[in-house]
Amino acid sequence: MFKNINFLVISLFFYTNAFKLGLENISPHLKNRLIKQKKRIGLVTNQTGIDQAGRRNIDRLLNEGFNLVSIFVPEHGLTGSAKNGEAIDNGFDHSTRLPIISLYKGETRKNTCSPENIKNIDIFMFDIQDSGMRHYTYISTLFKVLERAAEYNKEVIVLDRPNPLGSIMEGPLVEPDQKSFISIAPIPVRHGMTIGELAQYFNRFNVAKPTQLTVVPMQGYQRTKGIDTLPAMLSSGLRTKQGCYAYSFLGLLGEIRPFFIGLKTDKPFEVLMISNKHNIPLDYWHKLKILFKKFHVDSKLTKLQHTPNQKWYTGLALNIEDINQVHAFELFLKILQLSQKYNLDLKFAPTFNLATGTDKVRKFLDRQYSKDNLKTFINNNLKDFNRQAQSCYIYSPTPQITLLK
Repeated sequence: MFKNINFLVISLFFYTNAFKLGLENISPHLKNRLIKQKKRIGLVTNQTGIDQAGRRNIDRLLNEGFNLVSIFVPEHGLTGSAKNGEAIDNGFDHSTRLPIISLYKGETRKNTCSPENIKNIDIFMFDIQDSGMRHYTYISTLFKVLERAAEYNKEVIVLDRPNPLGSIMEGPLVEPDQKSFISIAPIPVRHGMTIGELAQYFNRFNVAKPTQLTVVPMQGYQRTKGIDTLPAMLSSGLRTKQGCYAYSFLGLLGEIRPFFIGLKTDKPFEVLMISNKHNIPLDYWHKLKILFKKFHVDSKLTKLQHTPNQKWYTGLALNIEDINQVHAFELFLKILQLSQKYNLDLKFAPTFNLATGTDKVRKFLDRQYSKDNLKTFINNNLKDFNRQAQSCYIYSPTPQITLLK
């Protein structure tokens, strides 16, 4: 399969334990090759592509002598300010005047780059902070870049970054009939992998044709530690580490009404609430608070006014100290089961099955599929995936599988 493919992962032997991002850890050999050969680089990035001093990768790479010729951007654009699903237009970077090429044309469009955008580059260099969840579309952009690079015989270099959700791997894989841009490949919904490890897995097992791939690893990365802080907001809706942590279950709950997860407020993905018009009894929130505590999520009863529609909401403000203690998919199911006991009228978005990657979760909630069958389906797939992914893991320890109980 890999005949004539120069597949490289740069050595993980370091002389110091000081942490470095992939952006900060490009080897002299790779740097010299790219600069001396004047390789034309298309940088796939956004506002998260900064070093630990806060300097943009665009400016850092240009200053070091790399031949950047274009900037490719994912959903939410170069600054991360565009709304979910909003098509991104081409443009120019104000500072460098480099052309900005959109890799996201909207939810219903083919989100990839045209042949005209590719012909003037030799290499895609990918440097974006991932959320740790499959349905966040930055890894879908990575997948499309690998596909396009193979099609046009281009090299891909991935500058690795931490997984903010730590080491846990859990939840269903994507079934073939549920593949979409929010479920791009059959990987767990919470994958526990870095963007570089995912690139290796996609390139080996998912894309139709592998491309020449180089992963620049981090130095001193501790998978269980995750991140201290987000380098920048991941998007206008995912701004903080706490939001990123709670997104591990609120991202899926956001596909279900009447739940409100704080979007278009100053607490996006940091609250779980319901409009006061539904007259939810306080006992529901007390029971939910107890449930959260069992899953190592602190919560506090709160009220909030959603400014755009002037509606008042009641619910829980959430705080997570250690995301490795939170079994998010199990918690997600428990929240829905508790809600059903209180006869909440749950309305699922058309994209719910795509987000979970399977129709079996919905069937389980509709009592058309047993918990034992759901456990067998999810857990066996997780074990199979982990066995296959062993060759793609870069860091020790490897992700920790959390089986559905």
